[in-house]
Amino acid sequence: MKLLYCKNCGDIIRLSRSGQHCECGACIGFYRNDLEATIIGPGVPLGIGNESLRKGIEAFNADDIPAEHGFAVDAFVISKDASTVTVKET
Repeated sequence: MKLLYCKNCGDIIRLSRSGQHCECGACIGFYRNDLEATIIGPGVPLGIGNESLRKGIEAFNADDIPAEHGFAVDAFVISKDASTVTVKET
């Protein structure tokens, strides 16, 4: 899953095919196809590992998450050089 973090307002949004703006409107991000995305503006592409997210949701649904610790998922900043993301800072 790809997300967009706006360096201006700190908003984090989930990308979609139709395009999503951050809270302040400085960034927009959208999927070009099932894998590739474009980010326009002062944004940073983020990713969440699909498999770790799936396991976390399964643990949540099974009430198998310790209240004091939560369930860790893999999250990462996607490189500007990644083949699946185009970043166009304005």
